[in-house]
Amino acid sequence: MVRMKWKQPMWRKIILHAAVAVMLVAAGCRTTPNLNTLRIQAEHGDAQAQYKLGQCYFDGKGVDENKTEAFKWFRKAAERGDAEAQSVLGMYYACGLGVDENKTEALKWIRKAVEQDNAVGQFLLGSWYFRGYGVIADKAEAAEWYRKAAENGYAPSQYELGRCYFSGYGVTEDNVEAYKWYRIAVASGYKPTSRNCEKFLKEIMTAAQIAEAEARAKKWQQEFKQTHPATK
Repeated sequence: MVRMKWKQPMWRKIILHAAVAVMLVAAGCRTTPNLNTLRIQAEHGDAQAQYKLGQCYFDGKGVDENKTEAFKWFRKAAERGDAEAQSVLGMYYACGLGVDENKTEALKWIRKAVEQDNAVGQFLLGSWYFRGYGVIADKAEAAEWYRKAAENGYAPSQYELGRCYFSGYGVTEDNVEAYKWYRIAVASGYKPTSRNCEKFLKEIMTAAQIAEAEARAKKWQQEFKQTHPATK
């Protein structure tokens, strides 16, 4: 049986993943905060306020969209140890978004983020190991980082882990595990550009296998809710 393979140019794929992650992280500034208060807090060194102010500039919420100004505040927050800001900073350097592309800086900040168990950073590090961006390509290492982010509830990584199980990238091919992670990702709100793998699996899996995958997904979701009660 011929299994589908994914052949997308490496650079396009890297930028796609980074852009998706940036949008998800930046989504935190959905409502316009009291910008005066936020700016005062940020200027007094509050890392969370610096990060939120960066989000507002990135997203154009309450201020004119300004990626350069966003970068300034993200960097201040990152230097004060904010893990989400460190992930965003890594993406800035990886994409050359308002700064020169710099693999060394990108990896430096992403590694700082994953040291704090940041899911976005784990996902990006997995993506970069998968494609050999700034590191030696290693599918097994990629799968492990995808797993860490997936277990932390990060939907894009859950889908990528499913893809690894589907194609045997860094793990043993396992249709049941692949379908399980696809279902978890979609239930977590992830909207992939294509669901061909999931559809293909449904065509080749038995009813018993699909039932087992769905049971595993439900069990994982229940356990995750118990250990992450604040997660919506």
